[in-house]
Amino acid sequence: MTRVIPIVIAILAIVSLTVVEGVMSERWADSRHCGYCASLLDNVPTKIGQWESTDNKVTEVERKGAGARGYVSRTYHSNAKGKDVGVWFIVGHARDTFRHTPDICYGSNGFEMQSDQTRYELPLEDGKQASFFTATFAKPDAMSSGMKQRVFWTWFKPDANSGEPVVWRVPDGMTASALRYEFAAAPALYKLYFTVSGADAEAAGDESVAMEFAREFLASVEPVIAPANGKIPDGFTPKEENL
Repeated sequence: MTRVIPIVIAILAIVSLTVVEGVMSERWADSRHCGYCASLLDNVPTKIGQWESTDNKVTEVERKGAGARGYVSRTYHSNAKGKDVGVWFIVGHARDTFRHTPDICYGSNGFEMQSDQTRYELPLEDGKQASFFTATFAKPDAMSSGMKQRVFWTWFKPDANSGEPVVWRVPDGMTASALRYEFAAAPALYKLYFTVSGADAEAAGDESVAMEFAREFLASVEPVIAPANGKIPDGFTPKEENL
């Protein structure tokens, strides 16, 4: 009997670890939810107020590297302001999307972070707030010419069947472990970047044209993706590229 006890304990430990790993990796999650969230991005408006957009090319390698089951990659331009704001809006399994933050993906493309990563709270017209991280990046050969990019980024973790409003948030901490604690077990996770370049990269917070545009963008987009917090329609089948 005494020989059996260690074996039973070992089996229980293996089973427990398998369950934890399965939950964290969404092994048993309904993949239709992520596919449904991806399908909603097809309805993101190409024109928002005075801002008109052009699609940016995204290769299959870039899409898979970002963990995007669905994505929007556009540059929105305002003729009245003479300004451009880039948008990178994706959704995928959290295990794939939460790790690829700008300090990693920009660094892999030859950019260096030029300012500390800070937190910014954007007041929205409906009385809510959207939380962002922001930082500036530049390539070494572009620093002398002042060519910088400022990125604001945030996440929305949908909760199927909850009926809750869309909430854009970032973790309280800025570490990988904080991100993992906040998002790692989510079967689907939206990530949203707003990017401005050159002289516009110098302005942060309320002074940034990116956040001015973000208010309009979020007001237009939240109704589009709000169904991610609802019920998956009966008979919905994800497209192959969204699986």
